[in-house]
Amino acid sequence: MIAEGHVRVNGQPETQKHKKLRGGDVVEYKKNTITIVAESE
Repeated sequence: MIAEGHVRVNGQPETQKHKKLRGGDVVEYKKNTITIVAESE
């Protein structure tokens, strides 16, 4: 599913299987949306 571009990160198709996500990134797959939240130190 990733290699085919079905996953989007920040609105762009993502094909990297080991993409580093950072706080604030938005990941979308089908009708699901996840916003990455970074813990404060």
